[in-house]
Amino acid sequence: MRKIIISSFITFFFCLPLVLFAANRTNSWIITPSLSAYNYAAKRHMDDQAVPGFSLGYGLSSRVSAALYFGRMMTTQTGSEKRDVRGAIYALDGFYYFMPQSLLQPYLLAGVGIIRLIPANRADADTQANLNAGAGAMYFFSNQIALSLDLRDFYTMVGGKHDFMGNFSVVIMLGGDKNKSIDTKG
Repeated sequence: MRKIIISSFITFFFCLPLVLFAANRTNSWIITPSLSAYNYAAKRHMDDQAVPGFSLGYGLSSRVSAALYFGRMMTTQTGSEKRDVRGAIYALDGFYYFMPQSLLQPYLLAGVGIIRLIPANRADADTQANLNAGAGAMYFFSNQIALSLDLRDFYTMVGGKHDFMGNFSVVIMLGGDKNKSIDTKG
């Protein structure tokens, strides 16, 4: 019985997109709640953490989009002095999609951003600019809904720190030129 349920689920999971329309769309708003695994550079002396995030983007064309990202950070310093650290990460990213008319869409992203960290017992924040770049893939389940997975390197110019982030997102596309979507029915 268990094998039948698993087989049915797998068949449904892979066949459902065959009857749907999917594609990046020009002039679409892109809302993306996400959860990330954030790996701090060893030079920061902080525990790695999960980062809830949100981005708002806009589809400039079927191949190019731009998005503003915000992630909330709450972690602890490592070493002899265990202090809580809170902060945020902000980024403006550009995305390039290699196969915009496909259900599975690999992409590259690059952008600029700021990481803002506030250790406990300090009133002032440590704000550092960064460059980020990464790669990922997005899989469409419907014309408006996709799941996305990407890996990013956040390079902070001050001190040469490389933070890494693995990001899992639910992508919601609103509006846009629907006639640009692909018909996956055949």
